[in-house]
Parts: sequence; structure tokens; C-alpha cells
Amino acid sequence: MRFRLFFVLILLLAMQVTTRAEGTDGQMNMAAQDTTTYGKSSKAQIKYTRGLMENMRKQARKYSKLYPDYDANLFIKGNVELLRKGVLMKYIPYIKRLDTNITNYYGEFIGGVSFNNPNVYNHTIYSITSNKKKFLESNIDAIASPSIRLNIYQQYIYGNIFSPLAHKSYRYYSFRLDSLWHDEGDTYFKITFTPRFNNNKFVTGNFIGSAKSWTIRELDVTGGMEFVDFRSHIIMGDEDSPDELLPKTIKVNTLTK
Repeated sequence: MRFRLFFVLILLLAMQVTTRAEGTDGQMNMAAQDTTTYGKSSKAQIKYTRGLMENMRKQARKYSKLYPDYDANLFIKGNVELLRKGVLMKYIPYIKRLDTNITNYYGEFIGGVSFNNPNVYNHTIYSITSNKKKFLESNIDAIASPSIRLNIYQQYIYGNIFSPLAHKSYRYYSFRLDSLWHDEGDTYFKITFTPRFNNNKFVTGNFIGSAKSWTIRELDVTGGMEFVDFRSHIIMGDEDSPDELLPKTIKVNTLTK
């Protein structure tokens, strides 16, 4: 069976704790210095990119431990398109409960979610609109849990995917500085990454980072698991806000093989 799943998850956060890593101001000098170095030569660009990634990894280790408690309103909108029926219908629990006479499922979910350290999540359902309401109600955890529990600064994301920001990620990824720009006193940069090895534990993609705080502003990843290919685009909370370290909007596309 092949099916395509697309959903958008939006968190409207009412934060309980404001957190920020220390020691970022001094590191700003590296990216705020004369950026004519970027693009001068391949060696200079590689060195500059390496410096950016070293600072991002260093701060990621701090941010992964500063994930704050929060309460948020949650909105999920998505659809499942049934492309072809097959053997997976019998073995994946929530797939086999699909109505074989319907080839396109849609749904909207409005609810709330809270997180308390170290790893306690709770969600509440306010309303569901769907042409398969009972299916969505009983499987909302399986659909949304990987994104709700996402901490992009941890060593592994989406389960067992080795993060490009993880310690010693340079052993497994190649990095390239795509672009660099200044805006309102900050320096932003877009870095693309590709796996050095063909393995489902690694992803291809890019991220936009801030040299002021060494935080990720946006992250785009493409990868695959045993039966599923996926692409995820994540927009983080606004800079200098309590939800700066948390995903604000997550868009996910998946396609079974």
C-alpha cells in the first residue's frame, strides 16, 4: 500500500519559563566580522562554515538541556491520500482501520498540549473536524507525537535520526555555507548539509541560523525510514521571546514506499 500524509502543526505557546544560554555574546564576533571572507575561495568558505558549525554545536548542547516547561494551544491540519492498497493494510495498526472505500482523508484538530521536564507530555482535545473522526481521535498520538516531542537541539531528532547539530556530526555530514546576510543588527546564515553515508539515520537538508544567539530559525530536512520517505519544515519561535527554543510551526509530508 502507498499513501501520502501531509499535516501542519502549529503551537501557540504560553510559556511558563524563560530560558537563554549564557556566553553567546562573545561568539558573535566570529560571524559579525568582515564577511567578505565568505565566497573568496573554497578554503576560506570551508573554514568559515566550520567556525559557524562549531558555535552552533556548542550552543546546541546547552539549548538541549534548557528546553522549558510550557503550555500551548495546538492546531493540526492535514490529509491522508491513499495511493495504492497492499500488504501494509494488514500489519500497521492504525492503517488497517482505514475505510477501504475512501481514498482521501482530511482532518483538523484543535487542542492543547503541555510539557513538564524531564519528559512528560499531556494533550487535550477541544474539537475535531474530519471525514474519519473516530480514526483521528484514536490515532492523534501516533500522528502528532513525533512532532510535539521534537527538540531540534538534541543529538537525535524524530526518534533515531542523528542531528546535524549533534556532537561530532562532522563525521557523518558535509556542510556548505549557502548564503549570509545581515538584518536588524543580527547576522543570519543558511547552511546545507548532506550525509556522508547512505543510512536512514541521516538526513539531507538546510537550516537558517542566527549568529546573535546561535539558534536555529528554520530547519528543513528530508529523509527516509523503513517504509516511509518524509520531508519536514520547522519554523522556530521568535527571537528574544520565551518560545525562541521551541518549534512554532511544523509542516510534514510523508510517502510510504
